[in-house]
Amino acid sequence: MRVRVGVVLAAAAAIAAAGCGGGGGGSSTSSTTTTSGASRDAKRVLAAAPGKVKDANSSKVSFSIAVDSDQLANEITIPGSGEFDYAGKEGRLTLDYGAVLSAAGQSGNGEMEVLTKGDMYYLKWPLFSTAVGASTPWISFDISKLDQVTGFDTSSLRQVNQGDPSQTLVYLRAAGTVEDHGTEDVAGVSTTKYHAVIDLDKVPGLAPAAQRASVRSSINSMKEQYGITELPMDAWIDANGLPRKLFYEIAAKVQGQDVKSSMTMNLSDYGVDVKVQPPPPSQVTDLASIK
Repeated sequence: MRVRVGVVLAAAAAIAAAGCGGGGGGSSTSSTTTTSGASRDAKRVLAAAPGKVKDANSSKVSFSIAVDSDQLANEITIPGSGEFDYAGKEGRLTLDYGAVLSAAGQSGNGEMEVLTKGDMYYLKWPLFSTAVGASTPWISFDISKLDQVTGFDTSSLRQVNQGDPSQTLVYLRAAGTVEDHGTEDVAGVSTTKYHAVIDLDKVPGLAPAAQRASVRSSINSMKEQYGITELPMDAWIDANGLPRKLFYEIAAKVQGQDVKSSMTMNLSDYGVDVKVQPPPPSQVTDLASIK
């Protein structure tokens, strides 16, 4: 049974790809001009942020992805939330694609659940199980071995792991110009807001060795789909150097349509205890076993 998974997850993949590293649209406009010394200091703050998160071990995350185009009657919003243990490489993520299905004229359960345990991913989405012909509610796959899966277009699945904030935080290390926009509160926490322009070509080489292949795939996908090499990003960093909020936006032509998409990600509860239990084997189908 040969199924193009990309057809089922086309909208989801495009948005997730944008979230992991698309660019070209505008973020907020700077209201101040920084000196070169101040810019260097700001770049150091952003470059240090991924390490600060790693040292904190874990966090909760919530985000909202918004997509609009001249072909949509209304803007589509995809909310999500989860928690991740960055040291233990495990986490959980829930996304609601109900608005995407509705815009496509489809009905069904739009909630997608993702569990991660090392390189193993467990995805629960009834529409996805139906598309690949699985009788179980959960589909499993090894994110590092998707090239070995035959009979499916797995390109969309490569973007699923971008809900892990550590994947996005890698981009802060490749900031070119950085501007300090002053202090702002984020969920009651005092932060400094920075506006940065990320050099996408530098990102893969700055990612941890275990993430480079995934990050490089995301970068190449974005460059091919959107024809961009830079990502404007806003980052809100607290007094401990921990990111509390990230925002980025894309404005581009996709298949001849003007599309604007953005993601707002909030991080909180650093140090939270995260324990992930994979689903029972009887409830899981290995994607590689489906023919």
